[in-house]
Amino acid sequence: MNDLLPKLKYLRDELDALRQELEQDGPAAAIGRLDAIAGGLDALIRETGAGHAAAGHAPGSRPPPTDVEKCPRCNIRSLHILPGKARPAEDGSGTEVPWHCTSCGHEEWRPLD
Repeated sequence: MNDLLPKLKYLRDELDALRQELEQDGPAAAIGRLDAIAGGLDALIRETGAGHAAAGHAPGSRPPPTDVEKCPRCNIRSLHILPGKARPAEDGSGTEVPWHCTSCGHEEWRPLD
């Protein structure tokens, strides 16, 4: 479940940015909906951070990580998404997020699924 944490925090940050925009220009009902969604995301973040026991996994077992890949430089499975950072894709096709290898330090930007 901890592999979901960076995605959930990223979504939370995006909701905060959207909420600030709506406070300036949008209706109060939309802000109320965003608050409800953000509250749900906060609960998921807390639950995910509680560990594998909260997710129903047996102690000592861990599901295979889905947001970890083999680094193209050092070939070690330690390339992770950096949470809370994003930018528009250079080709205009969406959003990119940075990936960082905790072994060799290699970084690259990839499209967000």
